[in-house]
Amino acid sequence: PKETFNTLKNELLQFNPDLSIKKNIICRTKSDVNSDISGYWNEFEQEIYVISSITGDGLDALVSVLVSAID
Repeated sequence: PKETFNTLKNELLQFNPDLSIKKNIICRTKSDVNSDISGYWNEFEQEIYVISSITGDGLDALVSVLVSAID
């Protein structure tokens, strides 16, 4: 996940360097599915918001942080 994140971030910065001043919010989806890559999410230094659209777990926290980022 971290390598993919860095690739996407670099592509966005090539498109618009001004995006570097924006806050990054990382959200991991499908928390209800067991996966062999779950441990790789520990590579991130910032907080990861974990959600499930099936169960609704974590959605309130994610919406809260998104609203705070907009204000």
